[in-house]
Amino acid sequence: MLRATQLIGFGAGGGKITVVYNTSAIALPAGGTPHTFSAQAIGTAAADRLVAVALMMQAVGDVVSITIGGISATQVVSTVNGTSRSALWVAAVPTGTTADVVLGAGSGTFPRLCISVFSLYGAASATPTTTATDTTSTYDATVNVPSGGAVIGAFLVAAITSCTNTSNPGVLLA
Repeated sequence: MLRATQLIGFGAGGGKITVVYNTSAIALPAGGTPHTFSAQAIGTAAADRLVAVALMMQAVGDVVSITIGGISATQVVSTVNGTSRSALWVAAVPTGTTADVVLGAGSGTFPRLCISVFSLYGAASATPTTTATDTTSTYDATVNVPSGGAVIGAFLVAAITSCTNTSNPGVLLA
């Protein structure tokens, strides 16, 4: 059952945006505390690279910050549906091919955390041109993205047991 969905769209910076799905990871932190996802693949280093982290969690509380390789990310969209939460975070990370993704928590417990990491090359800005959120079981929204742009989505299911989609990870991209 789909519990929450977010989409973010980016306009191209004069050409076409390239989006790369890098990795997904799940954590069941001891004691329910936030987590560091160590040495996550973030793609090829480039001056125009943005790294987007889709965070899906079952939590009583919220993640209030994320750093990617020590660089603070900006939360661009989030949804809460009971104890299921998801959010998309973005940061300009021009160097490195792997990075620690560090979640900073407010109060609460975090029994299940999942991230998916994407790289975007050629975006006009780290600020999305459009966002959409829906917490119904059937997603029905429109995201208008300029020609050459890209969309990244975060999808949260009722029980997080895996956040990988090895058969077709591209379904997170449009």
